[in-house]
Order: sequence, then structure tokens, then C-alpha cells
Amino acid sequence: MLRITVVQNAEGTLIILVGRIAGLWTAELGRTWTELATTMTTCKLSIDLRNTTYADAGGIQALRNL
Repeated sequence: MLRITVVQNAEGTLIILVGRIAGLWTAELGRTWTELATTMTTCKLSIDLRNTTYADAGGIQALRNL
């Protein structure tokens, strides 16, 4: 399971990931990014991985795509 939280403010966009970036959750992260990228008003992007417990090869690739 992967929980994705997006926080946007004047300073930038923060994506908080909690759980495992693997399997179907990798596709969900990709969909979230695709939707978010079209609405971002600032160029600063931060990704909080502190509570991410695992990422398979597809998950690592998804993070690179961000």
C-alpha cells in the first residue's frame, strides 16, 4: 500500500510518500504526477521519502521520472 499526499503552497510542491512503491502503486504514483505536473504553478518540487519502506525497480523508475 502507498499513501500519496500532495501539499502545494507559494514556496513549491511537496509529495509525501508513505508505504511501498511497488506494483500497482507505481502506476498510481505516475498518474498522480501526470495530473500534478499540469497544474504546478512553481518549479520547486520536494519528495518526502522518509516513511517509504520499499521501492521495486518500477518504483525507482517512477521516482526518476518525477
